[in-house]
Amino acid sequence: LGIAAVLTAMLALSAGASPPDGGSTAQRDPVGDELPNPVEEKRRALLTKALALHREFMRERQDDSRVRYSTAQAHRRLADVLRLLEQRDEAIAGYDRALALLKQLRADAPNDPDYRQQVAHCRNYQGEVHRRAGRTGTRNRRRRRW
Repeated sequence: LGIAAVLTAMLALSAGASPPDGGSTAQRDPVGDELPNPVEEKRRALLTKALALHREFMRERQDDSRVRYSTAQAHRRLADVLRLLEQRDEAIAGYDRALALLKQLRADAPNDPDYRQQVAHCRNYQGEVHRRAGRTGTRNRRRRRW
């Protein structure tokens, strides 16, 4: 799946964006107000583009049983993008969609390490979203469902 590789590369690039000199990207005008951050703007643009590509990928493949695992990964990647964009409720919903597909896949192959790894990733970062939102009790309740 070429698009998955492209999207993964875009996410890696956008998540690691930093200024070439390794310094701060914040700039201030003479009054002391923070100016727009071109690196952060580029990162947001890349993440937004990745988000649109993920959504298109999921729409095209949602009914194809041969790519359920890829669809679960796409939902997980989408949730990762939403998490990085701090769209917490949407990120949690994305992880929920990935976990629902993975639960079906695990029912067919409960010992598959790839499925287990994806479930662990989803649960870990879903918990991180809850933690950052100050909802730590929610994470613990979700963990017990699995």
